[in-house]
Amino acid sequence: MTNLLREFGIELTELLPGIEKKVGSKIYGFRGSEDLLFRSVIFEIKVDLDKEINDAKEKLKKYFQAMLEAKPEERFVGIATDVINFKAFKPVIKGDQVVDVSEIGSMNLSTTPVEEAILWLDSFIFYKPKIRPTADDLKFRFGPGSPTHSLAVDTLRGL
Repeated sequence: MTNLLREFGIELTELLPGIEKKVGSKIYGFRGSEDLLFRSVIFEIKVDLDKEINDAKEKLKKYFQAMLEAKPEERFVGIATDVINFKAFKPVIKGDQVVDVSEIGSMNLSTTPVEEAILWLDSFIFYKPKIRPTADDLKFRFGPGSPTHSLAVDTLRGL
């Protein structure tokens, strides 16, 4: 597992501090534990996402608020998952308060092609904020030969 993570540029020690990370909010007056915080992604893990989606959204709202209070300069996304279904959310912020969450994407591993699933997760997990992309980075991520380019061309051909 450690070697697999290293292939993606992740050290196991990067994950451990984010598991069950304790957070709290003065505005909402709560203390809790995020299931997993990795870089700028808050994971909320459920047994059955379809049945527990409202609870997941409510928890993400609280966690977004806690992170806004702790690190107002950073932007976070949340992913609620039962490890088959994934739903990504961003906070809806008014003033200094997270008032809601807004879904920004979803994926079902049982129906999504592997390459597309990897790209979907990659767009959140390996996102690096405040880094100006270089021409080489853009070419690597979106140019000919990249997975993104290949999928886009296939989609356009299918229209």
